[in-house]
Amino acid sequence: MLPALVVTEAVGFSTAPNPFDDVVNVGLWPAYQYISKVIKIKVWVGTDKINCIETTYRLSNGNPDTPKQHGTPTGTVYTIDLTVPNGKTKNADDQYFVGMFGSVSADPDAPVLKRIGFLVYDKSNGALTPFGSYPPTEASNAKGFASLGLIVGFSGTLAANNALETLATYKLKPGADKFGVSNI
Repeated sequence: MLPALVVTEAVGFSTAPNPFDDVVNVGLWPAYQYISKVIKIKVWVGTDKINCIETTYRLSNGNPDTPKQHGTPTGTVYTIDLTVPNGKTKNADDQYFVGMFGSVSADPDAPVLKRIGFLVYDKSNGALTPFGSYPPTEASNAKGFASLGLIVGFSGTLAANNALETLATYKLKPGADKFGVSNI
């Protein structure tokens, strides 16, 4: 039986809808449920916006961990890697990405994705740790956003020049405790 997934509203502004959907393209959902969990996120930040995101997925079908990059990897890179114990836990497998937050420009006609960060939950001790927002400097004339829930994957759009424009998260519907073969 397939779990119920929820996709959040995309944040950002799309000029040319070139969509991507990691849950479908990497996890082969809905025919299969190969994504066990998100294990690493890299974010490239330019002077005025988020340029690129790379998400590494742990798969349940025996394939190696699979990175999927969207956007142009230029600017400063920030990495959140759950496969490397961060000193707060002895078992990195107990960590999960459970939220995305950040800001977009306050222009209602073109809310460009300015900052992004993630929340990591450690199941072994109940700790919730924020990573970001990236860039660490405060965005002026911006409007915040937050999305909470176990992140299963990402979707969004790219511009004609391959720049990241919008980003949405797939997450488990409230009350779900399993995706693919992973118990949460």
